[in-house]
Amino acid sequence: MKKLFLPLLCILIMVSSCVQKSKYDELSKKYEELKTSMQKSTSQLYVQNSFVDSLCQTRDIDPNVGSRIPWQLAKDKLAEYKKKMRELDPNYDPKNDIYGYTIGLKTIKDLMDDIEIYNIFYGENDPRRITGLRVYKAWTMGKDPYQEVFLIPVVKNKGLNIYNVDPDYTKSSDSDYDELEMGWNQFVSEKGAELTSIDPILNTSKPCPNLCD
Repeated sequence: MKKLFLPLLCILIMVSSCVQKSKYDELSKKYEELKTSMQKSTSQLYVQNSFVDSLCQTRDIDPNVGSRIPWQLAKDKLAEYKKKMRELDPNYDPKNDIYGYTIGLKTIKDLMDDIEIYNIFYGENDPRRITGLRVYKAWTMGKDPYQEVFLIPVVKNKGLNIYNVDPDYTKSSDSDYDELEMGWNQFVSEKGAELTSIDPILNTSKPCPNLCD
């Protein structure tokens, strides 16, 4: 019996080793496939980001960017937003979400009046001329933090913000931003008495639905 036991044990160990090696080979293959896939995805992401960066480096902002849409299309777009949110979270409730932001008309007009004065100061072909407003998502922190937005003027040259508020995605060199900030500061020093505010960034909106009042 002992004579048979040792050969059987050896056979069992060999079979077990083969099975384990087979599983190991299978896992190794899957790992290499996943690694290759991730490398391709990362490479594609770098290419996409590089392409976007190259566009931002050369793109001037047209003052005619944007268009009006029918109210029905606006309604459909809002419904699509809520649909996507429900796909991400089945328990999503619009009543607990902030997805609308209200800024008073006079506040907007005051900002536009200041921009008009600025644009007289910096002429039609000046790269520091303001040609648009960019809307950023943001958070207001405190006892009850909430998500909101702010508006910042964008200049013609490369679509740069008038202040470098977004260093994680800077589209130009620091010197370009220094020139813009000095330009705004010079404008304020010479025209400040005519402005409604020396700050060109508009915030303190009324987020809706839960902070509309």
